[in-house]
Amino acid sequence: MLFRKKKEVKPEIYSEETCQSCDEKIRRKFDEGDYIYGSGTQCKKCSSSKTLVTAIYGEYPPDDKH
Repeated sequence: MLFRKKKEVKPEIYSEETCQSCDEKIRRKFDEGDYIYGSGTQCKKCSSSKTLVTAIYGEYPPDDKH
């Protein structure tokens, strides 16, 4: 019987920004240098530049074995 090394799957890292004017939540891929309560990008809904990074998290891709 052969034992194969299980392939390690890395999670996708995302940053979530919240607009301080309209409370719109924007999810995007993590950029190096992102940190909680750091300045974010421009809001696409109200064009305000007052977005803050409010969460950074990882998600694993769906398991295709089922």
